[in-house]
Amino acid sequence: SLVYESESTVPPFSGIRPLGDAHSTFAILAVPDLLEGTARVLNRDIYYEWSIGGTIRKSLSGYGRSLITIDPPSFNAPFTVKVVASSREGSVAERTIAIQPKSPDVVIYETGPLSGIETERAVVGAYAFPNEETTFIAYPLYVKNWRDLIVRWTLNGSPVELDTEDIRTAKYRKTGAGTGSYRVGVEYTHPTRFFEEKELSFLLNF
Repeated sequence: SLVYESESTVPPFSGIRPLGDAHSTFAILAVPDLLEGTARVLNRDIYYEWSIGGTIRKSLSGYGRSLITIDPPSFNAPFTVKVVASSREGSVAERTIAIQPKSPDVVIYETGPLSGIETERAVVGAYAFPNEETTFIAYPLYVKNWRDLIVRWTLNGSPVELDTEDIRTAKYRKTGAGTGSYRVGVEYTHPTRFFEEKELSFLLNF
């Protein structure tokens, strides 16, 4: 089989796979099931021939080279990865997969010093203000490195002061009595990787 992921960050315990966008580097692992008689062939005795987009990559191929890292060959276009695994005794297995770089996304959670990140419930559409103040964290998904991003939180279109230790988080407090709704927004961009941008908003009700 072939399995792959990228170096992108995902929320802990969320079940979201660390896939990548057009700017990401992908790690691809071959897990062959080659037998000689009843014995499994050791990885060091397997020759891996890797092909990307139909072209054999000799620089990636060799004995024991079950793991490779590559950048998308055609930016945001889907591409194929093929591996032919051969033992010294002539056993052969091959597998091909297609990889489509993901479009950047963002998911928002409530977070707190005691509860931690509440990944079981993403903030979508509208959210009821639970206390006198609350903190949200926005996880950029499928990007190369979230620390390189420019993040902007807003309240009804006005900028909100960011946490200096983690720009993904923003704290909101109730002021005054009564009820109402405010539009909370978050957006991120990258100064040079133009494909890495996303925005999302929701209503904060109290």
